Amino acid sequence: MTLDGSNVTNIGGDEEDVSINSVDDDVIVEAFDALKKIDDEREDINARSQAIFADLKKQGLDTKAARAAYMRFKQDEDKRNQFDQVFAKCCKATGVGYQHGLFD
Repeated sequence: MTLDGSNVTNIGGDEEDVSINSVDDDVIVEAFDALKKIDDEREDINARSQAIFADLKKQGLDTKAARAAYMRFKQDEDKRNQFDQVFAKCCKATGVGYQHGLFD
């Protein structure tokens, strides 16, 4: 391969061979700018989410437990039931136990 990649084909493993020289630089710059914007937005969203969990921690809630509960809150019912079954099995298999009817 040359330093400029002129003999590189099959970018990204696509089945169709594409020479990297056929990709316009403006396309790459535009894509990277769009990705950067998404990353910046993600950083803002993550900071807002972390602030909410920090507030919960100030109220005395364990952050890891709150995050786990939130993950469960977002799951649809089928996935939640599957999670419960796998969680119980893993706890039983490893001997760590869990409280069956804690919130019933």
